[in-house]
Amino acid sequence: MHQFAINPLQWLAGPDGNLDRALAPKRQELIARVAASGFRAMSIAVLDDAAVEQYAQELEDAGLAPAPGYVSFDLTTTDLDPVFETVDHLARAHRALGLSEIFLAGSAVPERMAVPAVGVAADEEREKLIARNVRAVSERFLDAGIRAGFHQHIGTWVETEGELLHLLERTPADAVFLGPDTGHLTWAGIDPVAFLGEHADRVRGLHLKDIHQDRLRAATGSYSQVIAQRVLTEPGRGDIDNDRVLAALGEDFDGWVVIEVDHPDGISPDESAQRAAAWANSRA
Repeated sequence: MHQFAINPLQWLAGPDGNLDRALAPKRQELIARVAASGFRAMSIAVLDDAAVEQYAQELEDAGLAPAPGYVSFDLTTTDLDPVFETVDHLARAHRALGLSEIFLAGSAVPERMAVPAVGVAADEEREKLIARNVRAVSERFLDAGIRAGFHQHIGTWVETEGELLHLLERTPADAVFLGPDTGHLTWAGIDPVAFLGEHADRVRGLHLKDIHQDRLRAATGSYSQVIAQRVLTEPGRGDIDNDRVLAALGEDFDGWVVIEVDHPDGISPDESAQRAAAWANSRA
């Protein structure tokens, strides 16, 4: 049985394909709307340490459980000290909320956001630095009791299949785990069922969405422009066989499956969340 949650990006989605936190309802209203959609868990927000207890109570009052959050950092940094400060804070918050996993990704790279999913300006030496940094950050999380699942993401320095596989080859499986995203894998031309089947032993969490393959093939422009063309969609409305995806995780998988729809597919944020919840609840 899978644990489903939502990362409520629907309420942040702007018409231009970008996420705009100014569009989001205030926290308590967002929690209420997530609960009303039918979900029973949601990804946690980044909080000050002092606010974690109050946040936990707000979730509990709404009938929601906390689910792993998401953090990104500059994969090519040569100064990890500020990153470690963020890691320590997030680890404390996750532990306080009873969580033991987090999704870890690279920050957006302008040249790759402009021309997404093709590995612009690929560089082997950069990949080696990235592997060292991801290992260091993952081990910092692990020392604090949190397993970081790396999330390949379009528009970052790890977006193509080759880049992702090189990262896995260069890092230890007992420290650098996986937190893949079915949409980002598919966008990069990676079969999510085959990938998860091959690497299920490293997967500690999953972001799940659907994708319209015909729209993806026809889409042009930057990352945000592709998003605005409604390439991504709610699970069950597109072409990814997400039931086979779930099966590929294996019977022993006990991590979170976080449904994440970056842009509602022609419907309101509330209806998007309701459709996603209905899909998840029929499989929970």
